[in-house]
Amino acid sequence: VVQVRYLSRPQLTSNEASVQMELQMLNDEVKNLHKFIQGWLTGSVPKTGEAFSCFSDALDTNFVIVHPTGVAEYREELIKSFWSAHGVREKTFAIEIRNLNHRLTLGDFALVSYEEWQFGETTTGRVSSVLFRKSEKDNNVRWVHLHETWIST
Repeated sequence: VVQVRYLSRPQLTSNEASVQMELQMLNDEVKNLHKFIQGWLTGSVPKTGEAFSCFSDALDTNFVIVHPTGVAEYREELIKSFWSAHGVREKTFAIEIRNLNHRLTLGDFALVSYEEWQFGETTTGRVSSVLFRKSEKDNNVRWVHLHETWIST
């Protein structure tokens, strides 16, 4: 039996406290990883393997991102390019996450959508959909698939 839970409607589940904890965990994951990305790109996070593990450990071994340009990039390639991007943005660069929406949980998977706004020399916005998988070895989630689409500004 497969149980489908729509997280935007927690009243549909029998354990509302558990759903609220899961919603908060997913919200925190999206916001915390983007906080790290902002710090990495501005150089305010140290360029160490230990600091970088916050990013690399969050990605599932089968992770893929589809950038707003339509180009797919897999985990190992993304990790290499992102490591090299340390400190490339101005110190005033900022990322803001808006409109987090929990679309669905199915077994160990959860689908979340959100807007990511980047402010710096230019302002860009993108709508993102991310598929998370609950890790088998700990109680964290891993990013499995991320798809981004430009928002007209």
